[in-house]
Amino acid sequence: MARRGFVLTGDATFNSSLDVASRQVKLHFRELEDAIAQSPSPETDLAAKVAKLISMVDIYEDHIRRSLTLRIEQPKAEAEQQKITQEGEALSRAIHQALTDIEKTLDRQFAVDIRFLASVNQGLQKSGLWVAFVGLAMLLGAYAAVIQEARRRYNAESALVAANTELEMKVQARTAALAAGEARFRRLVELSVDAIVLCGADRTVAYANPAAHRLLKSGGQFELEGRAVESLFAQGEASWVDFLWESPQQLGFTDANVLNASDEKIPVQLGAISYFDVDGLRAQLVLHDMTVLKATETAIKEQLRFIDQLLEAIPMPLSVRDERGHFLRINRAYEIAYGCTRNETRQRSVFDILPYELAGRIAQQDQAAMSSLTSQVFDNQVAFPGAPHRDFLTRAGAMRRTDGSVIGVIAVDTDVTDLRLKEAELRQGNAELEALSKKLIQSQEDERRRIARDLHDQVGQILTALKMSLEMLGARDAAVHLLLQRPVALADEALSHTRSLTASLHPHILEDLGLDAAVRWLVDKFARPFMAAVRIEVRLEPPRGQPANELVAFRVVQEAITNVMRHANASRLRLSLKTRGKLLHILVADDGDGFDASVTLSGQVQTASLGLASMRERLAEVGGGYVD
Repeated sequence: MARRGFVLTGDATFNSSLDVASRQVKLHFRELEDAIAQSPSPETDLAAKVAKLISMVDIYEDHIRRSLTLRIEQPKAEAEQQKITQEGEALSRAIHQALTDIEKTLDRQFAVDIRFLASVNQGLQKSGLWVAFVGLAMLLGAYAAVIQEARRRYNAESALVAANTELEMKVQARTAALAAGEARFRRLVELSVDAIVLCGADRTVAYANPAAHRLLKSGGQFELEGRAVESLFAQGEASWVDFLWESPQQLGFTDANVLNASDEKIPVQLGAISYFDVDGLRAQLVLHDMTVLKATETAIKEQLRFIDQLLEAIPMPLSVRDERGHFLRINRAYEIAYGCTRNETRQRSVFDILPYELAGRIAQQDQAAMSSLTSQVFDNQVAFPGAPHRDFLTRAGAMRRTDGSVIGVIAVDTDVTDLRLKEAELRQGNAELEALSKKLIQSQEDERRRIARDLHDQVGQILTALKMSLEMLGARDAAVHLLLQRPVALADEALSHTRSLTASLHPHILEDLGLDAAVRWLVDKFARPFMAAVRIEVRLEPPRGQPANELVAFRVVQEAITNVMRHANASRLRLSLKTRGKLLHILVADDGDGFDASVTLSGQVQTASLGLASMRERLAEVGGGYVD
């Protein structure tokens, strides 16, 4: 008999087998009880064991029928079914144990009965008892076989149900995924900015998305559905329809014009594909509105035409080259200047058009311009056989994309040949003027020296002789002496002025004692008597310099002090002369009225500036300069 629990199905065949087995088991139980009662020496507790076994079998049968009812009425009550299965296993084990115990008791009783039969010859009763037990065991075995078959069939049916359930879940999941995908695809189509038109096998519109209605200005979905595909396009622009509906194929993108509700042409880019489905050969059209793009393209073309006109109007040679040095664009002025045409230079290198040396120089300049964030200026001399050379000032700058990468170089040439000639002439004129200025200053100094010498040697001597003669006349007569006191004083004053004038024209103290002494004499003579405060500081290393330089420094200080005394209305004066290395720094400062020296020197104001100009000229002679 089976030792495991089981779960029953509601199978009608099994119910019949269960009823038959139950009747046969109970019949044999009665036969067993009769055989035990007729045994000549029955086991005292054998009848009790059999009675207990009959009770257990009844309980087991009741358990089987309750399990069957639960399966039929509550097929999904898995917890309850598991519990009743465990109870069945326990009952099965108990029945098996009871049968084993009875079997052992019968074995012992059989041995006793054999001995008894040998003596009393009553084997019939014993054989009947044994046959009844054997029949019971066989029926119980059949009973277990029925249960095992039911279990096998149930397991197969359970596996089939589980497989069907899993398949159903997969089908549901796949159906949901297809529905979600269809919803997403439909939403994409509905939200697409491009017009999408689905056409049936009869070449009519089966579906049009909202973008198609907006493009064609259709008031509703049904105004497009049912229309022939050819009617959506301008006349003569739907020749591809026949080709598309011949067989499944894809039509490459092409430009076309569709007609809206007002019969206005709208430029579009058309893409189409045809395919087979259950309803036959169908097609899908995608229409991209090109109105804005065409308008932008027209505007760009207008701007390019304007730029072309602007480039042609520029009188200076202009060229555009890519990062490899190949020409992209030149204007008419460039053609004239470099002796080439636009067609000759297009997509050709500078080395193909210009002389090798010039091309190499331009290539280096292009690289320098592309490496810099600002435009660069270069000098170029262009010389072609049989023509005079021309000087160009080239300004080259890199052209960049929005991400900063280099596209190429744009270069504008300015012909400075005539300007360079004028500059050369101007330099020559300036050199001549500088030489003339030097001669003029030298002549001025020579003239001052001559005048100073004449004043000292002639006028000074005459005044000295006049003074001495007047003093001699006054010494002879006291009355005459009184009369000549005024003339003598005037002669003495004239002699003093002559000496001062002589010193101003040519300071002999400068030649004899140097710049330090000459400057201090100048300040003491012409500034200190008229100023509330005068500060002078002279530090010269070495004390004596070149005579020409000392003379220039003295004249500069003299002119500066003269300007202060005449124009500044100052009460304080500061003078500083210091050597720093090989340079001499002169500082003249006062607290008087100021002026803008740079403006005065540039001639922007109408004022006398000969003194400043003279100072600048003198300083230029010795390589010096003026700082305001």
